Amino acid sequence: MVIGFFLAFLALWGWHWWRVRVLTENDRNGYSCLQKLCLAEFEYREKDLDGNGVNDYWTGDIAGLQRHGLIPREIAEADAEPLVPLVPKPVPYKGYLFRVLVADDSETPPEAYRQDTDKSAGKVHHRNKFGVVAYPAQPGVTGNYVLVVNHDHILLRKHVSEAPIPKSWPSDAEFPYWSKH
Repeated sequence: MVIGFFLAFLALWGWHWWRVRVLTENDRNGYSCLQKLCLAEFEYREKDLDGNGVNDYWTGDIAGLQRHGLIPREIAEADAEPLVPLVPKPVPYKGYLFRVLVADDSETPPEAYRQDTDKSAGKVHHRNKFGVVAYPAQPGVTGNYVLVVNHDHILLRKHVSEAPIPKSWPSDAEFPYWSKH
């Protein structure tokens, strides 16, 4: 009886630490993916990969960056709001989903990220800004943090219990409630 209790305790203890390790790895991967997305945006803009003659960021969706060979397909499949879905339903990448932000609420009035910079492709670019959010597909199960990054490579995080999934970059009033990473 005592041995059975002890073995059950060890199993629960081991499972707990395994889950902590998985969540930590998923959170770290969320950060890493945002860094990859930033680099992809910078390359897209610098090289004018869409050939529209305008150095602008791609702000239509995450999946669009994969069409230009800038990110792996697995990250593109984790786009929660793709313009052209690659899969019937988003597939979390190592526990996280991704989405472009729609506006910069730190500006007054808020500035839309999706603008028509070349008068031909529609509202899928911005000359100077972009914002991306990464969030756990199952909060507390596949990750612990909501993460946002912008064109200035400012990376912010909030615990999933403290933040709904944002649609916009935080306003100046909201900014202090996010942790800089």
